[in-house]
Amino acid sequence: MHKAARHIKAAGRSKAASHNDASQTRRGISQSQAECRLWRVEKSQRKREVVLLSTISCLESHGYKPTTVENIAKTAGVSRGAIMHHFESRDHILEEAIRLLCKERLNELRQLLAQTQSSSAIQASDEERVEFILEKLWRFFQLPSFVFLLSTAVELRSGYLI
Repeated sequence: MHKAARHIKAAGRSKAASHNDASQTRRGISQSQAECRLWRVEKSQRKREVVLLSTISCLESHGYKPTTVENIAKTAGVSRGAIMHHFESRDHILEEAIRLLCKERLNELRQLLAQTQSSSAIQASDEERVEFILEKLWRFFQLPSFVFLLSTAVELRSGYLI
């Protein structure tokens, strides 16, 4: 029995939970099994996220070509097999890491442009609004995170990821 399942059993359950367990048991799954499955799914998602963040870290420090599954595994503190459980190949890991980077950069851009919704920007003339937006975009393009994403995209251009 899994540790989490033993912990849940040891803690005891209320009468309502026991009734719920009985109905779920008839369906072939107990509450503790359902909770263990949920725990495993969450653990798997966290590990996948750690691998993606470690991939980004490896790309930042080593670049595209030297970033290997072994380097990613060492940085993430997981085995190569654990990585290959979540991703089909090195290219798949890199593709997902780039997608994550793009999402993060898009959120940064949204935050910068959200400032254009301020009352002073809305009341400004068209020319002032355009200038304000261009200033925000220029700041976005100078962010180290955007520069990194752009340089990684250029480095990946020879591959099929871009």
